Amino acid sequence: MGGSSSPPSNTTTTTTTELPDAAQPLLGRFLNQSEQVSSQPYQTYGGQRIAGLTPEHNAALDMTANRALAGSPAVNGAQQNAADSFSGKYMNQGLGIANQNNPYMGQANPYSGSNPYLQSMIDQSSQDVMDNYNKTVNPQLAAMDRASGAFGNSGVQEMRSDSQQNLARELGNVSSGLRFQDYGQQAQLAESGLSRDATLAAQQQANQLNVFNNERNNQMASMEFAPQLAESDYRDSQALLGVGDVYRDNTQQNLNFDYDQWQQAQNYPYQQLDVLANALRTSVGAGGSSITSAPNAYSSNSTASMLGTGMMGYGALQGMGLFGN
Repeated sequence: MGGSSSPPSNTTTTTTTELPDAAQPLLGRFLNQSEQVSSQPYQTYGGQRIAGLTPEHNAALDMTANRALAGSPAVNGAQQNAADSFSGKYMNQGLGIANQNNPYMGQANPYSGSNPYLQSMIDQSSQDVMDNYNKTVNPQLAAMDRASGAFGNSGVQEMRSDSQQNLARELGNVSSGLRFQDYGQQAQLAESGLSRDATLAAQQQANQLNVFNNERNNQMASMEFAPQLAESDYRDSQALLGVGDVYRDNTQQNLNFDYDQWQQAQNYPYQQLDVLANALRTSVGAGGSSITSAPNAYSSNSTASMLGTGMMGYGALQGMGLFGN
């Protein structure tokens, strides 16, 4: 049988890869720079990492907090209006408003009272009666006196007395008739004035009451919009928060950029080491290798094994009494 080129089983083969001579300076530089980098202390970033709140953020948060603590004026007003309505504050209040300052209530009739023209009318009418008496009746009586031929005729005197009584009665009728007529006219004017004032007062009262009712209806209807009005206050603060977010995001981007630049500066030495390491790994492939053989300290000795086995067998046989001591 032919011989084998494999090393004996009791030897160890070691293959060593060596750097080429040109790469030896790189290894020195790599080791020196590795020592320098490893000896660097831990460096904490001293710049700002987190952007703070902007003035717009603070203003918006103050607006929101104030609104939450104080409540919305619209909601507060609606709640107060509802409480007043439930407590009966406005019950019959409209009538009081309608009756106050009514220009048609309690007005005096300018046509009632003393008639400044009445006495002149009485005087004029009485004068007409007197003139008619003096022109018609009195001449007839005087003629009758003359015709009788004697003054103081009892018959004529009686007729004169009757005519004078009729004159006085007629004058009285003229005065009383005109006064009664004036009274009737004043009563009619007063009644029409009262009726007119009552109508105007009722109309004025109705108008004021309608204004009051319309205002109350508007108040009750506006209460429905109180939540929306209150929500608009929060929308304003949210819009202001959005403005603050834009400013803060821009500041945060600048801070992130500064931190990234700092990290790149910190990683630069390690990147340089990696470049040297890659160069060394690449240059290893261009180097040589050597093979050395040496006894294997961990392989078994066949002679010693055989002797040990023999001694073990001898001891066993001796223990069985086959060999003497």
